[in-house]
Amino acid sequence: MDMSTPENEALHLEIDRDTLTSQVKEGLYGHQWIQRGVYLVCRSCPIEHSIYIGVNRLYLGPNKKGLPKFKRIDQ
Repeated sequence: MDMSTPENEALHLEIDRDTLTSQVKEGLYGHQWIQRGVYLVCRSCPIEHSIYIGVNRLYLGPNKKGLPKFKRIDQ
């Protein structure tokens, strides 16, 4: 098998990050968060993204302002 054929070459794209539009909302407000282990994961944006919250926090849901609410877990 000849690895130099075009179908075996990796796709290479050059992107100017300054001209890209964001696919996620800024900040913590307005997202639909779920907890996956040590991460708080957004399920409402077109691109799944997450925030590291550590091992000592349990996500309880949004507070009255729509921000994530946590319970501290002591080990």
